[in-house]
This record gives sequence, structure tokens and C-alpha cells, in this order.
Amino acid sequence: MTYTELYSIILSIEKSLVFDYENSWDWKSFLAAISYICKSCPIEEMKNKLYVLIRIDRDVEKYHENNKSNRKPESTGIKSEQKIAKSISIYSPTIILLRQNGSVEKGWKGQPFYWPVLYSPSKMKPLIYSEEISS
Repeated sequence: MTYTELYSIILSIEKSLVFDYENSWDWKSFLAAISYICKSCPIEEMKNKLYVLIRIDRDVEKYHENNKSNRKPESTGIKSEQKIAKSISIYSPTIILLRQNGSVEKGWKGQPFYWPVLYSPSKMKPLIYSEEISS
């Protein structure tokens, strides 16, 4: 998938998500980081492209024991999306789009939603990303 195609999808996801608290996710920085990683691919025909792994019918709990939020929804279950993403994210990033059922019984708001998870390439040069530039 191209970055431009993913950009449109992420904007749709952003509009559909309702968080428990304000400013809980920086969508602008998320998209900027994906853009940078896609442009940095050393393989010319893969520049500005990424892998997309889509999973539906996820029914994970919003909170684990001791009321801690679920921070790694992609690593649960028999077929670990985390393992798949790590195996294909060598020179290009992978985005996992997890469609959560969003049931009230599991702690959600009672409607399905997509949860985007980014995996950077294993062969990517280390970097420090910041949206703000110091003067």
C-alpha cells in the first residue's frame, strides 16, 4: 500500500475513535513518523510504500489486571500479528489494522473500531524523531 492510501485510512480511523481523555494520541506525529520511515526505504521501488496487515473480529479486553490498559493488542492470540509484522518489516514498515469489536463487556464503548499499530523496519538506521525543531 502507498503512504497516500494509508494516510486516508488513518484519517478515517482518527475521526471514528473516541478516547477516554483528551490529547491521548498525536495523529500528526504518527503520520509524520510513518511518512519519514516510508521515504527512508533503501529499496527504490518500495519507497513510500508499506505492508498492511488487517485483522478483524478482535475481542480483547480494554484493561488487564490492576486496571492497566491494553498496550499490545497485536500480540494476543495464537497467530501473533507481532511475529508476522516483525518477519516482513525488514526494509519497509508494517501497519497492523486491528478491528476491535469494542463490546461494553470488554470495557469499550460498545462499537467496533480500528486500532493502528506501526512496526518500523528492522534494517532501518536508528534515529530520534521529534516533531518540534529547536532553534
